[in-house]
Amino acid sequence: MTDVSTLNDLPAPSGEQWTIAAHGYEATVVEVGGGLRRLTHDKRDLVFGYAVEAMADAARGHVLTPWPNRIDGGRYSFDGENYLLAHTEPGLANASHGLVQWLAWDLVERSTHRLTVGVTLHPQPGWAWTLRVEMTYSLDPDGLTVTPNVTNLSSTACPFGFGAHPYLTAGESSLDDAALTLDVATQLTVDERLIPTGRETSTHDFSGGLPLEGVSLDTCFTDIGVTDGRWRASVTSGSRTTTLWADASAYRYVQTFTGDGLPEPKNRRSGLAVEPMTCPANAFNTGEGLLTLAPGETWSAPFGITGA
Repeated sequence: MTDVSTLNDLPAPSGEQWTIAAHGYEATVVEVGGGLRRLTHDKRDLVFGYAVEAMADAARGHVLTPWPNRIDGGRYSFDGENYLLAHTEPGLANASHGLVQWLAWDLVERSTHRLTVGVTLHPQPGWAWTLRVEMTYSLDPDGLTVTPNVTNLSSTACPFGFGAHPYLTAGESSLDDAALTLDVATQLTVDERLIPTGRETSTHDFSGGLPLEGVSLDTCFTDIGVTDGRWRASVTSGSRTTTLWADASAYRYVQTFTGDGLPEPKNRRSGLAVEPMTCPANAFNTGEGLLTLAPGETWSAPFGITGA
């Protein structure tokens, strides 16, 4: 028989928990994946995260690199070489959401209101380069600012993309009780395996705050409206609004996901995934939005979350 006290001493599925707090905000970042598990303002949730005793599901809070979204069949070519990645989305035979979300990250530095975590991604089947990835989470009166820094430690250039996967909440019991404000002109069309096939005018106008009742999204948008160098996406329910902002020069795409296809009923339409991305799905094959990191080069661009 296992002693109850022993069970209580077991590590959390997401590893070490590092918390910072300031100006009424509190954020918890985890060892497994280096992502954001929890963010509150005045003790009210701004992200629909997961419990400390649970493993992250549906990519909640995950850091998505060296590519966000999907690579068709896990296959791509770069600099004359062909690569095959593991199918981490086996149902659709795709490689999904990069290679760092299940790695153990280290705490680099920490103060009461700011922390940095980091991980070194080494070569593996389908990926031939070494990257150092660090994420800095900082709280100020305007909320949480997240600043990734990704450095190519290899002797050759590598393909690169970055994204993040928070689920925003404004306290709604269901997304049917919430509205989305997001100024976008264009959405990507996809096939049955969620691989982009083209572009079309956005089928919804979110610019004035569109109620999400009856709206199902697993959609990548681009041509995003910009104010002061940032685009913004807001989820509103009642008197509360949670907003994600991103550096518009770096994050030219945003994926939104209402969660209708998630397997657990308790998670369906709970929180809206708003994913800032430097490139869309399958960029390693199409080249759309794809970056190339030269040896020794560092890429960095902030995004953040605020609540009102």
